[in-house]
Amino acid sequence: MNQTALGIQDLIAGLGTEAHWGNLEGLIDQFSHPSRKDASAEEQARREAERHKWLANLKSVFETEAGQHVLRQFVQTTLQRPSVTVSPETMHSLSSDQVAMISTYREGQNSIIRTILKDLAEAGYDPSNNKEKPNA
Repeated sequence: MNQTALGIQDLIAGLGTEAHWGNLEGLIDQFSHPSRKDASAEEQARREAERHKWLANLKSVFETEAGQHVLRQFVQTTLQRPSVTVSPETMHSLSSDQVAMISTYREGQNSIIRTILKDLAEAGYDPSNNKEKPNA
């Protein structure tokens, strides 16, 4: 058996006697390629910077008077409406699959607005600090 195979075998055997996550992480660290770790750390840093930029931009857009108005419209036309809005006459002519499709479509719209609201909260956006003028 070569040295690497024996080393892996020894490490796995060691996991059996002292089974905890620290040993497993040590095993991964010992055999992962250093450039992959660096690339992974760089990728993580890039993603975090991108996320931070997204949150800052989102907050700056919705802190404006126009952004406040748009956000209110988004909420009123999605979250404050029922998922399925069909008349009783139409409801009887729709199959359950058709109703499900309508509902799924509406919930997709709601999901986008919920994500925007969640991200705004994460960005530290506080709508109570931004009041639109009454005549706007």
